[in-house]
Amino acid sequence: MIPYWGNSLKIIKGIIASPGLATGEVYVYEKIDYLTRIKHDCYTLDPRHDIDILKRAYEKVIKDLDQLSKSLSKKEVDLIEAQKLMLEALVNEAKELISSERLCSAQAVKKIYEKYDDLLSKSGSELINLRRADLRALALRVISYIMGKKTKGLETKTNAIIVSEEISPFDFMELRRNNINGIVTIRGGPTSHVAILARTYGVPYLIINDPFILGFNNKKCVLDCLNGYMIIDPNEEYIRKYSTMQRKYAKLMKEFKKYSKEPAKTKDGVNVKVECNIGMIEDLRLIDEYGCDGIGLFRIEFMYINREYPPSEDDLIESFTKITNIVRNKEIVIRAPDLGADKPVKYLDFGNENNPQLGMRGIRLLLKYKEEILYPFIKSLILTNKNGNVKLLLPMITSIDEIMEVVKLIEQVVQEIGNSAKNIHIPDLGIMIETPSSIYMLDQIIEKTPIKFISIGTNDLTQYILAIDRTNPRLSHMYNELHPAVIRALRQVMDIVHSAPRNIDVKVCGEVAGQTRAIPILLSLGIRELSVAPTFVGKVKYYISKIDLEKIKRSILNKILKSSSAEEIESYIRNIYREINLEYIP
Repeated sequence: MIPYWGNSLKIIKGIIASPGLATGEVYVYEKIDYLTRIKHDCYTLDPRHDIDILKRAYEKVIKDLDQLSKSLSKKEVDLIEAQKLMLEALVNEAKELISSERLCSAQAVKKIYEKYDDLLSKSGSELINLRRADLRALALRVISYIMGKKTKGLETKTNAIIVSEEISPFDFMELRRNNINGIVTIRGGPTSHVAILARTYGVPYLIINDPFILGFNNKKCVLDCLNGYMIIDPNEEYIRKYSTMQRKYAKLMKEFKKYSKEPAKTKDGVNVKVECNIGMIEDLRLIDEYGCDGIGLFRIEFMYINREYPPSEDDLIESFTKITNIVRNKEIVIRAPDLGADKPVKYLDFGNENNPQLGMRGIRLLLKYKEEILYPFIKSLILTNKNGNVKLLLPMITSIDEIMEVVKLIEQVVQEIGNSAKNIHIPDLGIMIETPSSIYMLDQIIEKTPIKFISIGTNDLTQYILAIDRTNPRLSHMYNELHPAVIRALRQVMDIVHSAPRNIDVKVCGEVAGQTRAIPILLSLGIRELSVAPTFVGKVKYYISKIDLEKIKRSILNKILKSSSAEEIESYIRNIYREINLEYIP
């Protein structure tokens, strides 16, 4: 990636992970790597003493986490609790090493950290590699206390643009306390945990895969995460330009908030359902505040990850009961646990997969571990669907046989329940469209299976159509959901649905559903249900309300389906917004 160098002004192109505009001075954040300061021959003559040192370090880190929790929302506290579980496992195994091998406490922590870091690095998934930062952050904090140091925190000036090699979710939550204006990292991806957090809290975030950005400490900076630029040493012209843009952006944010509580309807009267993608139970309590028309995708994976064994039927019933008690009058689409690839679990044997994205994941993993995972999940879901508003979504479908095997399992569960449960409803069944084979087989799937709806997962669908790992930062510039091949695939899906002998509901739940550039395209294709991150609801409803769909539909379909690049498609969409005098915010 080559930056533009003009006089003293430097403009560097990057990948937008979270939209927004920011100005401020660059603060280059570099952690002290205490892991490299531990001697290889660090042993102890008194294991009890070192276990005691480790225990005190553990308690200090727990205290840090608890202190951090006090200033966090409920959704962030869940992340802190996950950090505590990881920390507990790390420390407990380190204690065993101190006792058995007489390693000093710092070396024991380092050895356990390296074991798990090595396991994660061999997964072959860039997304898992991104999450290795969580484990490293905890290990560094523990070791710093063992060595009598305090981990260098993010004690930075307020209103700074943080530049770092990598930021972990834990770092991000500390950063928010300092009122930072934006983030730029070398490593990361638009679908990483930190990127999701940044979008949730409105922090502009750009990824520039080149270490030269670490040389800009204390430089003035404009971070343009609407167009994807980091501008160093901006002149007065740039500062005026972006000050105006920031004012417009702030004004639009207020407009978005107003529209979030209103029904989404185009200028010519076309109704659109704007639902939300949710990943934690507590987030459900905020759906009315966000303006969600329903839950288009509830990710249940949090119940399966970071555990020693799968959740029991009682665990699942308790969680599903909470979900249905919180959301009584809106649709809830719960996706069957989409495990594997970037979401491995300790209690299942994945083997050593060279390419986990094409390996044991999604529905194929659920069917392999039917008794351990799928059966209790389906039974619990049926037993708790007393309001009749829950739907079941199957991930990574590639064939009819996969669907029918689940249908047989549902029938088996219903027969076993019999009359022992009253007022239960069998959830409507739907499938994710995220593999090319699910598109090619869709007409047969509709004809030969009882599915009632489909949900298009554009994140995975794009990576499989383009043969690009969406979490690989070296390929980020090539990954684009508006690639003509992806748009044509969406058109093929809608053509099949429109010609089907029975009604099939269609929603889009991938990241593209929340992107301004995609809204006119998705509506023109006939899609009437979008499921987005909660913070995008107002923006999506706002842009829908400004579009006269009948006027643009024919033109869009004619032009974009003949386009040869994503850039050409996006340029055309920007022109449409320009023609109707509508400010374009990604």
